[in-house]
Amino acid sequence: MTSQNGKHLEGIKLVLIDIEGTLVPGKDVDMRPHYWGLLKGIAERKRNFLIGLSTGREAAYAVRFVELLGRNGKIIGESGGELYDCDTKITLLLIKDSKLKLLRQAERLLDEYVTNRHGTKEPKNTMLTYNPPAGVQTHAFCDELEAELSLKKPALRGELDFTFSQSAVDITCKGINKGTGALELAKMVAIPLNSIAIIGDSMNDIKAFAIIAAGNGVCVAPSNATQEVKEYINLLIRQGKPAYISDKHSTGAVLELLSDVLKQTDGSAKLATE
Repeated sequence: MTSQNGKHLEGIKLVLIDIEGTLVPGKDVDMRPHYWGLLKGIAERKRNFLIGLSTGREAAYAVRFVELLGRNGKIIGESGGELYDCDTKITLLLIKDSKLKLLRQAERLLDEYVTNRHGTKEPKNTMLTYNPPAGVQTHAFCDELEAELSLKKPALRGELDFTFSQSAVDITCKGINKGTGALELAKMVAIPLNSIAIIGDSMNDIKAFAIIAAGNGVCVAPSNATQEVKEYINLLIRQGKPAYISDKHSTGAVLELLSDVLKQTDGSAKLATE
């Protein structure tokens, strides 16, 4: 039996899944072996849709999940800064050199501040990611970093976007985000936006939701999504867009979505999601 949200999923050709907080419960947290087995089973089935991943981390990190993608899998890495093809093993950078120079300027200005605050930096190629010091919420640390850059170089601040997840602050060049990454992926696999379903839980997923929703694709949030994401999904629902908030947490919501797409696209029996 399909879930009550399955009616939105007819004709879906690509399911795009955020990793941390969605595919897996959190940063550096492994999913339950039972869930891994169910997801791998979906990947190995003959099906009529593709599975892609989207993450704020580098695409190389997400390669560990390749066996869950199956044929023709794609990974949007660094919040839209790069696109990795699992078949060819080629990483395509989606950012111009001029934008990278701006990012390196911001890096030089912010690194000392983060170190003095006892925060940490994650190695990235096309974006900056800073983890807050112990006891500091990511939204508060995001405000700090914005203020620091605005103080040191206001013009540069205007060229960058600041977002935060449950574990880190992400800084990207304007025009580079999970939404632009989703657009590039859709072009690469020649799938229209109205045939894409996307699931994510954090603030940096909202721009991807906006792109997919504008094309009448399906937007989904797990029950553990941030308040900002839930508010955005509810806004889409009020606008009559195909969107919903699952009553399942992280991996359970992903399994429910994939199971429902299987049912709608090829009539397969619904899989267990718990």
